[in-house]
Amino acid sequence: MKRYKWIALLIGLLILVPVVVWFLQKERTLNIVLFDYTVGNQQREHAGTTWLLNHLKIRTDDGENYTYTDYINRYDGTQGEKMLKRAAAADLLLFTDTYGKSYAVDGKTEHRGGLTTEDVALATDAISQGKPVVAEFNTAASPTPADRSNAFRQLFGTAWTGWIGRFFPDLTKLQGLDETVVSKLKLQSKDKTFKLSGPGYVFINDSTEEVFFVNEDTPLLYKWDKNQGQAKDEVRYNYWFEVLELDGGEQQAHFSWQPSKKTQAMLRERQLPLEFPAYVKQGSGHYFAGDYTDVADIPRYYRYAGLDWFRKQFILDSADSESAFFWKIYMPTLSRILKETKILKQQAVQVKPLAQTKVNDQMVRTRARSGQDTLEMYQDGKWKPYFVKGVNVGLGRPGAFPGEHAISRNEYDRWLRQIGEMGVNTIRIYTLHPPAFYDALKAYNESAKVPIYLMQGMWVEEQPFEELKNAFEPKFLKMTDTEAKRMVDVIHGNAVVKDVVGHASGTYTSDVSQYVSAFVFGIEWLPEAVMETNKKNKGLRYEGSYVTTTNEASPFESWLAGRMDVATQHELATYKTTRPIGATNWPTTDPLAHLEEVEEEQDLVSIDFNHIQATKNFAGGVFASYHIYPYYPSFIKEEFGRQSDTGSESYSRYLKRMKDYHDMPILVSEFGIPSSRGKTHLGPNGFDQGHVSEDKQGKLVAQLYQDIVDTKMAGGLVFIWQDEWFKRTWNTMDYDDADTRPRWSNVQTSEQHFGMLGFLRADIMIDGKMEDWKGYAPIAENDGQAIYMTSDEAYLYLRIDRKKAEPTTIALSTKPNDGNLQVGKLMLEEGAEYRLTIDQQARLDVDERYDIFRYHYGLKKPFEMVTPPSDQQNSGNFNPIYQMLDYARRDPVSKKIIKPAIKWDTGVLHEGQPDSILTDISDLQQSRIELRIPWMVLNMRDPSKHEIIGDFWEEGLEAKMVTEGIEVTGQIGSTRIPEKDRGFYNWSEWTNPQQREELKPVYQTMRKAFKEGVK
Repeated sequence: MKRYKWIALLIGLLILVPVVVWFLQKERTLNIVLFDYTVGNQQREHAGTTWLLNHLKIRTDDGENYTYTDYINRYDGTQGEKMLKRAAAADLLLFTDTYGKSYAVDGKTEHRGGLTTEDVALATDAISQGKPVVAEFNTAASPTPADRSNAFRQLFGTAWTGWIGRFFPDLTKLQGLDETVVSKLKLQSKDKTFKLSGPGYVFINDSTEEVFFVNEDTPLLYKWDKNQGQAKDEVRYNYWFEVLELDGGEQQAHFSWQPSKKTQAMLRERQLPLEFPAYVKQGSGHYFAGDYTDVADIPRYYRYAGLDWFRKQFILDSADSESAFFWKIYMPTLSRILKETKILKQQAVQVKPLAQTKVNDQMVRTRARSGQDTLEMYQDGKWKPYFVKGVNVGLGRPGAFPGEHAISRNEYDRWLRQIGEMGVNTIRIYTLHPPAFYDALKAYNESAKVPIYLMQGMWVEEQPFEELKNAFEPKFLKMTDTEAKRMVDVIHGNAVVKDVVGHASGTYTSDVSQYVSAFVFGIEWLPEAVMETNKKNKGLRYEGSYVTTTNEASPFESWLAGRMDVATQHELATYKTTRPIGATNWPTTDPLAHLEEVEEEQDLVSIDFNHIQATKNFAGGVFASYHIYPYYPSFIKEEFGRQSDTGSESYSRYLKRMKDYHDMPILVSEFGIPSSRGKTHLGPNGFDQGHVSEDKQGKLVAQLYQDIVDTKMAGGLVFIWQDEWFKRTWNTMDYDDADTRPRWSNVQTSEQHFGMLGFLRADIMIDGKMEDWKGYAPIAENDGQAIYMTSDEAYLYLRIDRKKAEPTTIALSTKPNDGNLQVGKLMLEEGAEYRLTIDQQARLDVDERYDIFRYHYGLKKPFEMVTPPSDQQNSGNFNPIYQMLDYARRDPVSKKIIKPAIKWDTGVLHEGQPDSILTDISDLQQSRIELRIPWMVLNMRDPSKHEIIGDFWEEGLEAKMVTEGIEVTGQIGSTRIPEKDRGFYNWSEWTNPQQREELKPVYQTMRKAFKEGVK
């Protein structure tokens, strides 16, 4: 009997000890606000979350337990008023479901739900302050308006395809589905491809309302990419999920499954992937792509230490289980987030006062002024030299043009933190940004130890100026002055800007004027338009109250002075505040004479800032602002270069000549080098515009900065913070689709890759290791040798598995009924437009008839001395693929060529470091190799919609067509792959490009240069 008593006692202790341990654990206070607009009578929508909070002994700031009713429902007046008041000061925000539900309103049933504007603002502010925000499935879906949904999803770095799905153990029991959806599924079942019975998945498109199901018992697996907690590495998921894409966020985990070929065909038809994000993190934002917290099997008791661990270990991960995922994944993941959540205390930062200056018996305020060699900043009660160490920030991001203003507040917050950590004291923007930028700048500077000052650009519309060729045209003059005055109002937080397509708009309430060090007016001026303005307005000169001109000023210089004066007048009259103002210029219209320059427009007309002066009434003063690069115009390297030069000496000499000429501080407001694969201009000693690696980019940019420092300029601003996929260059812009450039990354276009922050996701690393090809099937194979293909927003990737390293030829075709029928030893039934050869060197060549370079420069512009191609089909000829770098130059009198055209063979595939944009192919001596080909090298106008260059022999340079995909045939030694027919590769079209933010090496190089100088 005693023995049984001891057993009973032991069992009792085992039961009681965890309870005692739980009560002994320390409580923690966190102000957590939960949003749920879809709570029903079953009380399961967020029951798991409130259970976990209590199990972890997390209390409200009133010291109470969290209960199921502690949530916000903006559409139900009986719930959440107390929580709503706490929301702005919350330590953590949890969005579980905002779909909403039906309400009886005036005798009718109405559905109410969706994220509100206030919800998005609360989440934005929280993330900008580094507070965690957790959201999950259905938070930003219908009925939330699309613009609000997109703004919310951007906080987490995600984009939604519109598709949701769910696993059903039995498709005859479609609980939770709308009757309309069920009717569509029954209609599909009549074609008998799939039966509406047994286990399967249902997919619903929120945008198109398309619905379909598949018979499939293959599990959808949740797999970690970055498991930082105690969660299981791989678990089956059986409930609702979204099919997401990355849009800047970091993928922490993904869904993956390998269904039957019949199911895969159904998915491929709708461009649904087999792997997609399951948990994405961006900053302090966490997005779960499933209905993770909605679970029925939640215990009533929580005062039991280790219960969460016990459930995680022993609950069965089966097809019938809805709760296994909660215990094995969601619970430990949310526990980690809660554990890492800190209560943030906001400390008021003391703002240094502006200088008070008396001008003609009127006191005005100013933060900065123009000095002798530099600008000067009023700090600690006195004027100090202010050497500008800065970076330009544009409006571009992948997937959007600048005019779409797609950069979110969360991105601005994150970018400003990174810029501040780089040691920058100034950023420059070219034009009006959305209110979120100014909100973010104010918030950053109010808490930062060292503020980031802003140089606000005053934009001038380029197209009307170029078309009118008269800056004094009344409508253009009014438009320009209105924009300049608007910028003044914006920085003072006193502007409402109406919505105009292509321009930022909104209500501007953040006063950042104390952080604005200067205004910079204008753009890079078109020489012909400047010259015509001078001709049409001879004798005109401007004398202003604050900015005036000398007797030698040209009409255009007078126009510049007038606009600068208008902006200054407006700020002084309205705000009794002023600051320095400069105008933009570039070497093309510099005041120097370049007698040996053979390109006429590069020395056609001058803009001389010495003719523009500040009056004695202007406390801010004027300065000169130039965009100066080492490779353009060519006179910088040719006129100022020497044969003995080994670096950027010609650039330095040009800077010194400009510095000596000007009577005011001269700021290099743009300088930089792009890290692109393609090339646009040749510079001195490797300082080229393009075909520069990321590592070399950093070293070259740092050297240019040192030249600016040594020359005692007023400072320098690197071009640019972020890569800009919307950009074009003169030698590629005829070959792509101008309307969809931001959708893909054209590594052949150098202008797209000046940034310190890159966005290429590069899922395949060209390093000769094949781990990242896991899960891919061969496109073509024969005799134990195979060809694999995949792609992303920048490249087509190939993996070639050979038995040994031997000469290899690959024939590629994107156009039907075209190309050569013989490619090396390969005899084809249908032609191929491209020949990839791999031996001691690797290169890609193009069928002569599809050689757009020779067509463009040999026929359309024959003066470039390029041999014209032939339009003969199946000529058997393949040509090198070139990029034009410089047109041929002719003597203006004799018309003889005095400088031949320069072209560059871009079809050569280079080996190199795995992380370099210049690396095209892995070690050629290995039997298995991998390589990548830029889309544009394959004559792709827009890979996101399968658009290629069409038959230009019939339709000219604008020719375009849609390709079905890429056909591939290989010859490895004596083996043909495949033995018969061809392999075929197709890819899903996209609208929102997937991208991954990554700081490039130039960031660290310039961080050191800004803080320590260049050694």
